[in-house]
Amino acid sequence: MLTFLLYSCSEDNIYITPEDTEGRVNVYIEGDVTNEEAAAQLKAEVGTLTQNIYVQNTTQLTAISINLVKDANRIYIARNVALTDVIVNSVMNNKLGELEVETYNGVNTPLCRFEMNKINQVNQIFFTGNFSEILCNNLETIVFSLYINLGANIFSFPDLKYIGTQEFVSINGDISNIWFAYINEVNFPKLEEVSRLDISGFYTNGILSFPSLKKIKKDLFSEYYGFVSHLDLPKLEYVKIIRIRPLMHDLNPIISMPSLKYCESFSIGTTGLSVNKVNAFYHQFLTVLPATGKQIDLSEEVQPTGQGLLDKQILINQGNIVY
Repeated sequence: MLTFLLYSCSEDNIYITPEDTEGRVNVYIEGDVTNEEAAAQLKAEVGTLTQNIYVQNTTQLTAISINLVKDANRIYIARNVALTDVIVNSVMNNKLGELEVETYNGVNTPLCRFEMNKINQVNQIFFTGNFSEILCNNLETIVFSLYINLGANIFSFPDLKYIGTQEFVSINGDISNIWFAYINEVNFPKLEEVSRLDISGFYTNGILSFPSLKKIKKDLFSEYYGFVSHLDLPKLEYVKIIRIRPLMHDLNPIISMPSLKYCESFSIGTTGLSVNKVNAFYHQFLTVLPATGKQIDLSEEVQPTGQGLLDKQILINQGNIVY
C-alpha cells in the first residue's frame, strides 16, 4: 500500500529558507493569477516536501504545467473558468495519492485537455466535467478507483494494467473502479484486471473494447442509462457478476466474451437481443464455471428457440438457476 508522510491538522505552508530548497507542503494557485505567474509560483514552491497542490477558483488561467519531483498526496484542480490545458509531469515515475480534476461548465466554455506523464501509480482518480482529451501516459496501476462523470472525446490510458488492486469502501459506498459517461473514444490497450467495471451511462455507437482485460474481480455492470452497440472483451476469463439493464431498449448489442471461463451470475435484459444471440449465450454458458449453481437471467429478452431451448434445459438439469 502506498504510504504518505502525515502532517498535523494545520495546512500552513512551510517556507523556503536558504538552506532548505525543498518547497512547500501545500501549494495554492488561486484567484486572478496569469499563466506566467502560476508557472513561476510552481517553480518556486514545488519541491520534495510538496504533498498537495491546489489549482482552484482562478479567473484567467488558461494553461498550467505541474512538475512533481517526489511522491505526492493530492492534486486538486477545480472551478477554473478559463482553464483549457492541464499537464502533470513527474521526473522519476513518482506515485500520487489522489488526482481530482473538475472542469468549469459555463455557457460556451471551451473543452479542457488533460495530460499526465511519468506517474506510474495513483490511488484514486476523479474526472468531472467535459474534456477534449484525457491522456495518462506511463500510468500502470490505479490502486482504488477511476471515475469519470460527464464526458470526454478521447479517454486514453495506454500503459494502465491494473485498477482496484486493493479493496476499499469510500464515504459514498463502494465506488466503481471504472465509471464512464459520454466518451467517443476509449483506449485501454494493456488493462488486465479491474475490481469492478461500471459502464452505466456510456453512450457510443462504436466499439468499446478492452483487448487485454482478463479478470473482473466483482462485477460488470450497466444499468439505467445508455449502453454500447458493441462490447468487446476478447480475453476476459473471469467475472463474478454480469448485469446489463439499460434504459435504451432495442439496441440488439454485440457482447463478445469468447474466452469466458467463470461467471456466477449472468443477467441481461431490455436490450433487444436477437434470438440468435440469446441462443448463443445459453450455449456458451454450458461450459462456463461453476458447472452448477450459476444464475442466468435472460427473461426480459426474446425467448430461445431450437437448440437454445435445449441448452437452457441442460443448464437447469445441471443445477443452475435459469429464469
